Amino acid sequence: MDLLSLRESGVDRFANQYACANASGTMFGGQLIGQAMMATLLTVPPTRAPHAFHGFFLRSGNGSRALDFDVERVRDGRSFSHRRVVVSQDRRTIFTADVSFHEGETGDDQAHSLQVEVPPPEALPSLAAMVSRDGHRLPPAALRRMGRPQRDVDVRIPDLEALVSRRSGDRPPMYWLRVAQALPDAPCWHTAALGYLSDCWLAAPFRMLPGAPHYGGEILISSLDHALWIHRPFRADHWLLMVHEIPTEQRGRRFNRAQFFDRDGRLVASSAQEALMRLVD
Repeated sequence: MDLLSLRESGVDRFANQYACANASGTMFGGQLIGQAMMATLLTVPPTRAPHAFHGFFLRSGNGSRALDFDVERVRDGRSFSHRRVVVSQDRRTIFTADVSFHEGETGDDQAHSLQVEVPPPEALPSLAAMVSRDGHRLPPAALRRMGRPQRDVDVRIPDLEALVSRRSGDRPPMYWLRVAQALPDAPCWHTAALGYLSDCWLAAPFRMLPGAPHYGGEILISSLDHALWIHRPFRADHWLLMVHEIPTEQRGRRFNRAQFFDRDGRLVASSAQEALMRLVD
């Protein structure tokens, strides 16, 4: 709630003093996505819901300093609104995004449904319990990431063996995840929270691309851009299954895709991201 709450600092201008830092001290990309989404949500009528978000990470943010959000009302049409937001820190732009909103219309409701059987999250150990039991089997980088306290997000991994053995297999990487804190009913909170969640585990299975080399050193992962499409209503404080795919990696960049399903197997959102991958000697 503190992370996603913004205070008004001018006309279509917002700020936030609460920051979420990675282990390196840089700002977590999901924070920028979620807060940028919230900033644009504060400038449209509640009847218009975001359906498409496209953002670019331009500079690393300092996890200990505040952010400013400047929203441009690009267009308000009969059914759609378009907003552009610039996120800056110390007067330097670090993230930009365009967000499209739709009034919603009547029509068919068709979607790809989840086709595989997945253990329910209640039957799986928490991330802390899994690390305590099986941490010795994880690669060092994964152990550092997964061993950190998970205060904001609850994550359950249906197939730990895929991560441990670094294999791809027949099933894509999957994760149950949700916001650990109960959120208000207003959809804006859940939309912004999904923006945060959508960046949480996109880079996690970076060694699982079929045919990828088993690097001996550390790998630097830095998000370059991020897209999120929202298809149906959902709650971010209820369990969502993130199904991950890595179609390609080339020239130091890896392309990630993910789909988010609710407990009933309905596709509620999709995301895509390109990330920089560098081997650190």
